[in-house]
Amino acid sequence: MHIRTELFRRQLARQFAPVAPDPAATLWCIIRPLPSLKSVVVARFPSRSKAEAHLNFLKHSRPDTPYEIMFDATTD
Repeated sequence: MHIRTELFRRQLARQFAPVAPDPAATLWCIIRPLPSLKSVVVARFPSRSKAEAHLNFLKHSRPDTPYEIMFDATTD
């Protein structure tokens, strides 16, 4: 079981390796809704599929914390 966990961790590290963020390319974000009707952006992603993969990881690692995917259409 430990080997499988280590392989999963390495796969996630490769998939979410730090990359210089391009503000125009980060259209999808994961937010954490707060009780005060505000929200906190947890992470931003260039594609919905990457955001969904990270959302699955967050839900697996913290099942009691609510997270949502949101399309960020704000332009500067």
